[in-house]
Amino acid sequence: MTAIEAIDNLPDEVQAIVDAAARLNSQQRHALERALSDIDGLNPLTDPATSRRRRIGLVVTTLSCLGLAAWVGVLNVSLPAEFVAHQWRVAWMGFDVALLVALGATAWAAWGRRQLLVVFALVTATLMVCDAWFDVTLSWGSSESALSIFTAVCGELPAATIMLSGACHLIRLTISGVYSRTGVELSKISLWRVPLFLDNDHDAVTARPSAPPRSRPSRRGRSYTGS
Repeated sequence: MTAIEAIDNLPDEVQAIVDAAARLNSQQRHALERALSDIDGLNPLTDPATSRRRRIGLVVTTLSCLGLAAWVGVLNVSLPAEFVAHQWRVAWMGFDVALLVALGATAWAAWGRRQLLVVFALVTATLMVCDAWFDVTLSWGSSESALSIFTAVCGELPAATIMLSGACHLIRLTISGVYSRTGVELSKISLWRVPLFLDNDHDAVTARPSAPPRSRPSRRGRSYTGS
């Protein structure tokens, strides 16, 4: 069924509302869309099943943080300074294959302009940082230490930074695009303040303006603005 056929099947009073909305300008239509969204009040987090999964996830994450913090303390006092690995080749080959798959998935998502690009870019950035960390720490004090530091500083860490900043930029573009369809133009989006599910409170996602410089009295009794 096309949109026109769907409108024709609506009751007369609803069709009258649709005809009235068609005569509105762009700004008025966006205001109407926001008002209708407020009436619907759709938020997946209010679903009981979703709320239950969220509570379980919060409990598991919190307990995992506490358990890992304790485990770090145990490892700090129990691990030896040196250890002979019996599957050294398998460990590094497996890690590099995982990094290769992540890079390939990121390239595929970027080529196809898929939303999964954000996920793949974050995973790839994380693996690159891990790669740099293990390369530098495991080769420290050996003849390969200088090469590991060079590849980390000039290759892996810059690439991870590009991946991470690109993912954050794509998230901001998505948020800005969603709000622009409701007639709201956002600037300086703060990802720290963006809710999990967007709503009409666009002030909650924008960065807070910096406080104006305070005036301080000078030695001559006149006030001046400090930087």
